[in-house]
Amino acid sequence: MSAKTTIVCCAVLLALVGMVNQAGATLISLTDLADTKIDGGTGNLGTADYLSCAGTAQQPLIKWDVTGIPAGQAISNATMTLTARYNQTAVARAIEVYRSTKPWTELGATGVKYDGTNNWATINGDYVGTTGVQGTNPYATLLNVGNTTAGQTFSWDVTNLVSQWYAGTYLNYGMELKATNGDWTMFASREASTTSWRPTLVVTYAPVPEPSTLILLGCGLAGLLAYAWRKRK
Repeated sequence: MSAKTTIVCCAVLLALVGMVNQAGATLISLTDLADTKIDGGTGNLGTADYLSCAGTAQQPLIKWDVTGIPAGQAISNATMTLTARYNQTAVARAIEVYRSTKPWTELGATGVKYDGTNNWATINGDYVGTTGVQGTNPYATLLNVGNTTAGQTFSWDVTNLVSQWYAGTYLNYGMELKATNGDWTMFASREASTTSWRPTLVVTYAPVPEPSTLILLGCGLAGLLAYAWRKRK
């Protein structure tokens, strides 16, 4: 059998697998469960209508409830979108997403305490990237965030992080954002009066294929390969 025939057969199988997954795909749009921003001080800003992000001096905390996703699903995409609250001029830089490691509360979190009572291990939050190290290897990065116009949207692919929460790999204490320099960007929070500006998380998921489905697809591929082999003879 030629390499070309093998490639074609494999491509057909992959297409069939994709069709199985897409047939049962569900897309949901979530608004955040809690949000605030911390600035190194002792004041709480959980009721503010903005989330300011400026280096390590101003850092948003955002929490999502993903418990509504049924068991036995595979998450194929999760995109977080934030909306600029004001017209601003800023030097372009990256804004990074990290996993928060403390059970902070919206009305208790400050730059010193995560719930109004207990201290962060690090001023302005305990947050890690994909390697579990504080402030390095972010889960998602959006480059070149500079000048903003009120209502302008910015999105991050947070599929890896949301998948880990869903799977129970890590407890869901939400996320913390960090800009790579001190210029300000102010996003709308869940308290924003313009509801369409509030943070959103769009998640696409589908049932994990049953073993029987995979067996049938494998048999289909075997049949294609056998047919191609006989035809070649």
